[in-house]
Amino acid sequence: MSNQAVAAGVGLARVMAHCGGSSSAAVHHLAGAMASAPGNPEPYAVLAELWREKPSELAEGVQGAGSLRTVLARSYISFLRDDMDGAALAIGSVTGVRPDIAWAEAPWFGDERFLGGVSADALAEAAMRTMDRGHDLDSDPMRERFRPWFEAIDAVSARRPPAAAGAVGQDGDPAAGMRPHRCVVRPLRPGGLRGTDHADGSRASGHMAQGG
Repeated sequence: MSNQAVAAGVGLARVMAHCGGSSSAAVHHLAGAMASAPGNPEPYAVLAELWREKPSELAEGVQGAGSLRTVLARSYISFLRDDMDGAALAIGSVTGVRPDIAWAEAPWFGDERFLGGVSADALAEAAMRTMDRGHDLDSDPMRERFRPWFEAIDAVSARRPPAAAGAVGQDGDPAAGMRPHRCVVRPLRPGGLRGTDHADGSRASGHMAQGG
């Protein structure tokens, strides 16, 4: 069913973009195809084609608050624009609304460009947004869907520069002393996910209108 949904979404998107003259409608159908099978590369490839043809129009269409499909499209368009922080925050918001879908299977989420460009603070905020809606994340299927998030956190943590001598943060992490503001991601891999907190104990939240 997901393959059929992807094919239908991609087909409708091509028609709307090239015959119907509606980029926003094309993006809507492509985002629906992504939602049906987040790991399928075809909708992303078609959206990348549209981005090359009409970058300003597509960028304008996905700005601001919007439906789940709008924010999902924004996540990949942000990636195409080399705005890796924006991409992370958008997909974090989408995941918070529907954690039952493996959004992080999107091909770009594990791409070296993303993992090498997203900031630690943005990834921490994005991880926090996945938990904003209070869904129960403590199950084996849920942990499997979140596996790419754990891998991304590991990759970003591994690339942190070594701390200067004597620079020690509040929680004993030497690298913490190098940053004026740091977010601590606290995933409980054996038993689910726990919140993501700022070093000062505060929390932030992302906002998105729910809907398809």
